[in-house]
Amino acid sequence: MVVSPSMIWRICGGLLVVVVIAGAWALTGPGNGPGGGSPQPTGSASGGGASPYDGTPAASFAVGAAGIAMPAPRAVKNWSVDQVSRAQQNVKAALVAGHLDPRMVVDRQVNGFLALFAEADQGDVRDTFLTGPLTGAAIRTAPGTTLAAEQPRVSGATTVDASVDDSGLAVLEIDTNYVWVYPFTGESKKPGDRLVVVHDQLRWWVYHRADVKPTSAGLWLNHSAASVTNIDCAYAGKQFIAPAPPDQKRVAGSTRDSFNPDNPVAPVGTCR
Repeated sequence: MVVSPSMIWRICGGLLVVVVIAGAWALTGPGNGPGGGSPQPTGSASGGGASPYDGTPAASFAVGAAGIAMPAPRAVKNWSVDQVSRAQQNVKAALVAGHLDPRMVVDRQVNGFLALFAEADQGDVRDTFLTGPLTGAAIRTAPGTTLAAEQPRVSGATTVDASVDDSGLAVLEIDTNYVWVYPFTGESKKPGDRLVVVHDQLRWWVYHRADVKPTSAGLWLNHSAASVTNIDCAYAGKQFIAPAPPDQKRVAGSTRDSFNPDNPVAPVGTCR
Protein backbone atom coordinates (compact mmCIF):
# COMPACT_ATOMS: atom_id res chain seq x y z
CA MET A 1 0.00 0.00 0.00
CA VAL A 2 1.28 3.45 -0.91
CA VAL A 3 0.19 6.25 1.44
CA SER A 4 1.18 9.71 2.55
CA PRO A 5 1.81 9.77 6.32
CA SER A 6 1.51 13.57 6.53
CA MET A 7 -2.13 13.77 7.64
CA ILE A 8 -1.67 10.98 10.20
CA TRP A 9 1.25 12.88 11.71
CA ARG A 10 -0.73 16.11 11.95
CA ILE A 11 -3.57 14.42 13.81
CA CYS A 12 -1.78 12.22 16.32
CA GLY A 13 1.85 11.56 15.52
CA GLY A 14 3.86 14.64 16.40
CA LEU A 15 4.63 15.98 19.85
CA LEU A 16 6.30 19.15 21.05
CA VAL A 17 7.60 19.82 24.55
CA VAL A 18 9.34 23.11 25.28
CA VAL A 19 10.92 24.19 28.57
CA VAL A 20 12.64 27.56 29.03
CA ILE A 21 15.17 28.09 31.81
CA ALA A 22 16.39 31.59 32.51
CA GLY A 23 19.22 33.27 34.36
CA ALA A 24 22.95 33.02 34.85
CA TRP A 25 24.99 30.62 36.97
CA ALA A 26 28.24 30.33 38.83
CA LEU A 27 30.17 27.12 38.25
CA THR A 28 33.59 25.97 39.33
CA GLY A 29 35.51 23.18 37.65
CA PRO A 30 34.87 21.38 34.39
CA GLY A 31 32.45 19.06 34.71
CA ASN A 32 29.74 18.13 8.13
CA GLY A 33 26.69 18.81 6.78
CA PRO A 34 25.18 21.04 4.05
CA GLY A 35 26.94 24.38 4.14
CA GLY A 36 29.50 22.68 6.34
CA GLY A 37 30.86 23.40 9.75
CA SER A 38 29.85 25.47 12.74
CA PRO A 39 28.78 29.10 13.08
CA GLN A 40 31.41 31.59 11.98
CA PRO A 41 31.07 34.65 14.26
CA THR A 42 32.20 38.16 13.48
CA GLY A 43 33.37 38.88 17.01
CA SER A 44 36.10 37.41 19.18
CA ALA A 45 36.12 35.76 22.57
CA SER A 46 36.37 37.91 25.64
CA GLY A 47 38.84 37.49 28.45
CA GLY A 48 42.15 37.83 26.62
CA GLY A 49 42.16 34.38 25.07
CA ALA A 50 40.32 32.57 27.85
CA SER A 51 37.67 30.17 26.62
CA PRO A 52 34.04 31.06 27.37
CA TYR A 53 33.64 27.42 28.39
CA ASP A 54 36.22 27.59 31.19
CA GLY A 55 34.78 26.57 34.54
CA THR A 56 31.76 24.79 33.02
CA PRO A 57 31.08 21.15 32.07
CA ALA A 58 31.14 22.20 28.39
CA ALA A 59 34.91 22.66 28.63
CA SER A 60 35.22 18.89 28.12
CA PHE A 61 32.60 18.58 25.37
CA ALA A 62 33.48 17.82 21.76
CA VAL A 63 33.74 20.73 19.34
CA GLY A 64 30.96 21.22 16.78
CA ALA A 65 29.92 18.27 14.61
CA ALA A 66 32.50 16.04 16.30
CA GLY A 67 30.07 15.84 19.22
CA ILE A 68 27.31 14.24 17.12
CA ALA A 69 27.78 10.57 17.91
CA MET A 70 26.28 8.12 15.43
CA PRO A 71 26.43 4.42 16.30
CA ALA A 72 28.03 1.94 13.93
CA PRO A 73 25.31 1.07 11.38
CA ARG A 74 23.70 -2.31 11.88
CA ALA A 75 20.77 -4.11 10.29
CA VAL A 76 17.54 -3.48 12.21
CA LYS A 77 14.68 -5.91 11.48
CA ASN A 78 13.76 -5.29 7.82
CA TRP A 79 16.26 -2.42 7.42
CA SER A 80 19.63 -3.25 5.89
CA VAL A 81 22.97 -1.92 7.08
CA ASP A 82 23.14 0.36 4.03
CA GLN A 83 19.65 1.74 4.66
CA VAL A 84 20.45 2.42 8.31
CA SER A 85 23.76 4.03 7.36
CA ARG A 86 22.09 6.39 4.88
CA ALA A 87 19.39 7.30 7.39
CA GLN A 88 21.97 8.06 10.07
CA GLN A 89 23.94 10.22 7.65
CA ASN A 90 20.77 12.14 6.78
CA VAL A 91 19.94 12.71 10.43
CA LYS A 92 23.46 13.93 11.17
CA ALA A 93 23.25 16.29 8.19
CA ALA A 94 19.96 17.66 9.55
CA LEU A 95 21.46 18.14 13.03
CA VAL A 96 24.41 20.02 11.56
CA ALA A 97 22.15 22.12 9.33
CA GLY A 98 19.79 22.93 12.17
CA HIS A 99 22.25 23.48 15.03
CA LEU A 100 25.69 24.35 13.60
CA ASP A 101 25.39 25.67 10.04
CA PRO A 102 25.89 29.49 10.08
CA ARG A 103 23.16 29.87 7.50
CA MET A 104 20.67 28.72 10.14
CA VAL A 105 22.32 29.73 13.42
CA VAL A 106 23.63 33.15 12.41
CA ASP A 107 21.72 34.14 9.27
CA ARG A 108 18.43 32.51 10.33
CA GLN A 109 17.81 31.03 6.88
CA VAL A 110 15.68 27.89 7.00
CA ASN A 111 15.38 26.79 3.36
CA GLY A 112 18.52 24.65 3.29
CA PHE A 113 17.41 22.86 6.45
CA LEU A 114 13.89 22.23 5.13
CA ALA A 115 15.28 20.81 1.90
CA LEU A 116 16.71 17.86 3.86
CA PHE A 117 13.24 16.54 4.70
CA ALA A 118 10.74 14.54 2.69
CA GLU A 119 8.73 16.92 0.53
CA ALA A 120 5.50 15.97 2.32
CA ASP A 121 7.00 16.85 5.72
CA GLN A 122 8.62 20.18 4.86
CA GLY A 123 5.47 22.21 5.54
CA ASP A 124 4.93 20.52 8.90
CA VAL A 125 8.54 21.10 9.94
CA ARG A 126 8.29 24.77 8.98
CA ASP A 127 4.90 25.41 10.59
CA THR A 128 5.20 23.19 13.66
CA PHE A 129 8.88 23.03 14.58
CA LEU A 130 10.24 26.34 13.25
CA THR A 131 7.37 28.59 14.38
CA GLY A 132 6.43 29.73 17.88
CA PRO A 133 8.53 28.81 20.94
CA LEU A 134 11.89 27.20 20.36
CA THR A 135 11.46 23.45 19.87
CA GLY A 136 15.05 22.28 19.50
CA ALA A 137 14.63 21.29 15.85
CA ALA A 138 16.85 24.21 14.84
CA ILE A 139 18.71 26.99 16.62
CA ARG A 140 18.82 30.64 15.56
CA THR A 141 20.61 33.41 17.41
CA ALA A 142 18.66 36.57 18.13
CA PRO A 143 19.19 39.59 15.86
CA GLY A 144 21.83 41.92 17.27
CA THR A 145 23.75 39.16 19.08
CA THR A 146 27.18 37.83 18.12
CA LEU A 147 28.63 34.43 18.78
CA ALA A 148 32.11 34.19 20.26
CA ALA A 149 34.97 32.84 18.12
CA GLU A 150 34.87 29.37 19.65
CA GLN A 151 32.61 26.80 18.00
CA PRO A 152 29.60 25.45 19.93
CA ARG A 153 30.28 22.47 22.14
CA VAL A 154 28.17 19.32 21.82
CA SER A 155 27.51 16.22 23.93
CA GLY A 156 24.97 13.44 23.60
CA ALA A 157 24.01 10.21 21.86
CA THR A 158 21.94 8.67 19.06
CA THR A 159 19.91 5.47 19.14
CA VAL A 160 18.36 3.55 16.24
CA ASP A 161 15.47 1.09 16.21
CA ALA A 162 12.58 -0.15 14.05
CA SER A 163 9.07 1.07 14.81
CA VAL A 164 5.71 1.77 13.16
CA ASP A 165 3.71 4.95 12.68
CA ASP A 166 0.11 5.36 13.79
CA SER A 167 -1.20 3.67 10.63
CA GLY A 168 1.06 0.65 11.11
CA LEU A 169 3.61 1.55 8.44
CA ALA A 170 7.17 0.49 9.21
CA VAL A 171 9.60 3.28 10.06
CA LEU A 172 13.24 3.40 10.98
CA GLU A 173 13.24 5.45 14.18
CA ILE A 174 16.33 7.46 15.11
CA ASP A 175 16.33 9.27 18.44
CA THR A 176 18.88 12.00 19.07
CA ASN A 177 19.56 13.39 22.53
CA TYR A 178 22.09 16.25 22.62
CA VAL A 179 23.19 19.24 24.62
CA TRP A 180 24.36 22.18 22.48
CA VAL A 181 26.30 25.01 24.13
CA TYR A 182 26.55 28.34 22.33
CA PRO A 183 29.06 31.02 23.42
CA PHE A 184 28.29 34.71 22.92
CA THR A 185 30.57 37.73 22.94
CA GLY A 186 30.46 40.18 25.81
CA GLU A 187 32.01 40.66 29.22
CA SER A 188 31.96 37.52 31.32
CA LYS A 189 31.93 38.02 35.07
CA LYS A 190 31.26 34.43 36.10
CA PRO A 191 31.90 31.08 34.39
CA GLY A 192 29.22 30.34 31.83
CA ASP A 193 27.34 33.61 31.99
CA ARG A 194 27.76 34.17 28.22
CA LEU A 195 26.67 30.64 27.33
CA VAL A 196 23.23 29.47 26.23
CA VAL A 197 22.63 25.76 26.76
CA VAL A 198 20.06 23.92 24.63
CA HIS A 199 19.10 20.34 25.45
CA ASP A 200 16.90 18.73 22.82
CA GLN A 201 15.54 15.27 22.20
CA LEU A 202 14.37 14.67 18.64
CA ARG A 203 12.73 11.68 17.00
CA TRP A 204 13.38 11.16 13.29
CA TRP A 205 11.53 8.75 11.01
CA VAL A 206 12.38 7.22 7.65
CA TYR A 207 9.89 5.15 5.63
CA HIS A 208 10.58 2.35 3.18
CA ARG A 209 10.34 3.96 -0.23
CA ALA A 210 8.11 1.16 -1.49
CA ASP A 211 5.54 1.89 1.24
CA VAL A 212 4.94 5.58 0.61
CA LYS A 213 4.43 8.09 -2.16
CA PRO A 214 7.59 9.64 -3.63
CA THR A 215 6.85 12.90 -1.81
CA SER A 216 6.90 11.05 1.52
CA ALA A 217 10.21 9.28 0.94
CA GLY A 218 13.04 10.77 2.98
CA LEU A 219 13.50 12.22 6.44
CA TRP A 220 10.63 13.06 8.80
CA LEU A 221 10.72 14.85 12.15
CA ASN A 222 8.15 13.25 14.45
CA HIS A 223 8.89 14.53 17.96
CA SER A 224 10.73 17.37 19.66
CA ALA A 225 11.41 18.17 23.30
CA ALA A 226 13.75 20.97 24.34
CA SER A 227 14.95 23.05 27.26
CA VAL A 228 17.01 26.23 27.12
CA THR A 229 19.18 27.48 29.97
CA ASN A 230 20.50 31.01 30.55
CA ILE A 231 18.34 32.54 27.83
CA ASP A 232 17.33 36.19 27.68
CA CYS A 233 13.68 36.09 28.77
CA ALA A 234 12.81 38.54 26.01
CA TYR A 235 13.15 35.57 23.65
CA ALA A 236 11.56 32.93 25.88
CA GLY A 237 8.55 32.40 23.63
CA LYS A 238 10.37 32.86 20.36
CA GLN A 239 12.60 30.87 18.02
CA PHE A 240 15.79 32.75 18.98
CA ILE A 241 18.47 32.42 21.63
CA ALA A 242 20.48 35.12 23.39
CA PRO A 243 22.29 35.04 26.73
CA ALA A 244 20.54 36.35 29.83
CA PRO A 245 21.47 39.97 30.65
CA PRO A 246 23.29 40.61 33.95
CA ASP A 247 20.22 42.13 35.60
CA GLN A 248 17.92 39.22 34.80
CA LYS A 249 16.77 37.22 37.80
CA ARG A 250 18.77 34.05 38.31
CA VAL A 251 17.20 30.64 38.38
CA ALA A 252 16.52 28.76 41.56
CA GLY A 253 18.59 25.64 42.07
CA SER A 254 21.59 24.24 40.23
CA THR A 255 21.94 24.61 36.46
CA ARG A 256 24.87 22.20 36.20
CA ASP A 257 22.39 19.45 35.37
CA SER A 258 21.41 21.31 32.19
CA PHE A 259 24.78 20.29 30.69
CA ASN A 260 24.07 16.58 31.17
CA PRO A 261 22.21 14.95 28.23
CA ASP A 262 21.38 11.97 30.45
CA ASN A 263 19.05 14.17 32.49
CA PRO A 264 15.44 14.65 31.35
CA VAL A 265 14.37 17.83 29.60
CA ALA A 266 13.03 19.58 32.71
CA PRO A 267 13.13 23.09 34.19
CA VAL A 268 15.13 24.31 37.17
CA GLY A 269 13.60 27.78 36.86
CA THR A 270 11.42 29.83 34.56
CA CYS A 271 11.18 33.17 32.83
CA ARG A 272 8.58 35.36 34.55
